[in-house]
Amino acid sequence: MMKRIFALLIALLLMAALAIPVFADETPVTTARKGVVRIIGQDSKGRLYHSGSGFAVGLPGEKVDTFVTNNHVVASFSKVYVVLDYVGEGGTWIEATVLKTWTAPDLAILAIQSPIDAWTPLTLMSATKIEATQDVFALGFPGVSDVLSDNAQQRVPSTYEDVTITKGIVSKTKIVYDNTDTIQTDAQINPGNSGGPLITEEGYVVGINTVSVNNQAGASFGVNGAVFIDYAMAALDELGISYLTADESASAPAEEENPSSAPASQGQEKQETQQPVAGGDSAPSQTTLFFAGVAVLVVVAVVVIVIVLAVRKKPRNPMPNPQPFNPISKTTPVLGQGMLVLKGMSGYFSGKEFPLQDRLVIGRDAARCGVIFPQGTPGVSAVHCEIRREGAGWTITDLGSTYGTYLTSGAKLSPGMPYPVKPGESFYLGEAQNSFQLDAKV
Repeated sequence: MMKRIFALLIALLLMAALAIPVFADETPVTTARKGVVRIIGQDSKGRLYHSGSGFAVGLPGEKVDTFVTNNHVVASFSKVYVVLDYVGEGGTWIEATVLKTWTAPDLAILAIQSPIDAWTPLTLMSATKIEATQDVFALGFPGVSDVLSDNAQQRVPSTYEDVTITKGIVSKTKIVYDNTDTIQTDAQINPGNSGGPLITEEGYVVGINTVSVNNQAGASFGVNGAVFIDYAMAALDELGISYLTADESASAPAEEENPSSAPASQGQEKQETQQPVAGGDSAPSQTTLFFAGVAVLVVVAVVVIVIVLAVRKKPRNPMPNPQPFNPISKTTPVLGQGMLVLKGMSGYFSGKEFPLQDRLVIGRDAARCGVIFPQGTPGVSAVHCEIRREGAGWTITDLGSTYGTYLTSGAKLSPGMPYPVKPGESFYLGEAQNSFQLDAKV
């Protein structure tokens, strides 16, 4: 009997020794995923949209109730939700209050009523401390990643393990975009990444992923921008919200600042707190992992000994039959035997065609639009409208343009309200000469 117990203990020790290096492989970057959330918006008609990403801020050891994202992620919706697992019936998504927003910088601070402990606050570091060519990582929920999952169109997986990580370098430490200090990076971002964190290899947030420069077909040039995190730090100070910084201190609310001014100063008074690491949690050291493994081993060994020495053996209760899983049908593609394009009917883009995938923005801003009009085009705003896939169909939405978006009937679209369109339908931007039509190509 004792030989059997000894053999079992040796086997458990070997298993623990093999497991410890596996646990030790978690890095500050992968740990930082535990602070990233998906954000969805709901319009006045109750329709849901995957709007973007966000990340938690706060102090270590405390539950999370505050999130940072972009203004353009939340601006068009009557309600905003933070998603914890998936979107849909049975999923966990919590309504968030928009505490305050700014258009320049493109920034929003959200809060939920009941704090959660499943996510951890990330550590912030002034973007003025980064250097050109250093590695950075963009974290978030790009829509192009969702389509890789068979049921993503319906469920939209949103746990921290579903966070997409893309790696790049700091191409320029600072550019000024939309009157905002911005980090230029080649870390790939796509629609849905907006509002997510740009972090260093230590897991410190230095920017908010905001803009990607694409060509007219929607392909990235590898030139992407992240708003300086300093603006968010100034905003949190203004709102009296504490957060963790990379200088091993927690912020104390400062005198009211305007985050739309210069990036936040790093000289504000601080309160001492525990040493921070990426993701707001201490990364486990090898020593910690070893003793944790030993503790678990002791517990398991005691259980094994009790089982081996038991006088009677109780019959095992059979596991209940698992309930069948009913897979959700994939979204039916539009025009399964061909493709859909946006065709210019008059004006600057007359006769030109643009393939439609998931989303296409039209306007004059080369950084934010896929169909780019020349500067000064009459009737066209910088960011005018967008065509977006909605299930098996498509919608057109005016994005708050100055001149309006119109159907060929002359009906003007309400800003921020998606309008369903079908192949063959036409619309125009501001003036009738800026007209387009959705066209089916076989």
